[in-house]
Amino acid sequence: MGADLRLECLRDIVRGLTQNREVALALIELRLESSRRPEIAMLIADWRHRAFTADVAFNAAAGLPGGPEEIALFHYAIDGLILDRLTTPLMPESTTDEAIDALVAGLLPSSRDSCVDKGKR
Repeated sequence: MGADLRLECLRDIVRGLTQNREVALALIELRLESSRRPEIAMLIADWRHRAFTADVAFNAAAGLPGGPEEIALFHYAIDGLILDRLTTPLMPESTTDEAIDALVAGLLPSSRDSCVDKGKR
């Protein structure tokens, strides 16, 4: 169940951001601007830390595998995937869902068998 719920959650997040392209690009631009302006960096850091803490709490409450380190890895991977899909995809022939399946299987080894068994890898 954990891998299925994880896949569903990540797909929803990525779908929402890629369907709201302007919002996703604005968030990326804001993060880039925060690297140049300390006053924005403080606001962005606070917002990101609160969101990360909420993600870790959701993960634990849902009984999903992984802790803060794994959740951070998912953030890094999903941020990169969204940037890739909104700009110039490295592998335009692959679907976003295929990439998410591979991320879950790769980042949560315990879910690898579940994804392979369901033909999701």
